[in-house]
Amino acid sequence: MCAGSTALILTGCPKGNSDYDAGRKASSVQDYDTALVDFDRALRADPSNPEYKLRATQARFDAGQGHMEKGQQATKNG
Repeated sequence: MCAGSTALILTGCPKGNSDYDAGRKASSVQDYDTALVDFDRALRADPSNPEYKLRATQARFDAGQGHMEKGQQATKNG
């Protein structure tokens, strides 16, 4: 739910906020690829938001780390 001024109530929640929430949900179940897409959308909607930038960067790192681990495991398994 949006917090803040009457203007937000009249115009609705910013799109970035719902994308951010979706990213947090995806991140909580370790779906970092989806989280990255959602956080990037939120960041595009509000490029000056430091929380969106931080979360997008973290999701990018976590997704990359997950892909590296899967690749290493696949290499071990032949």
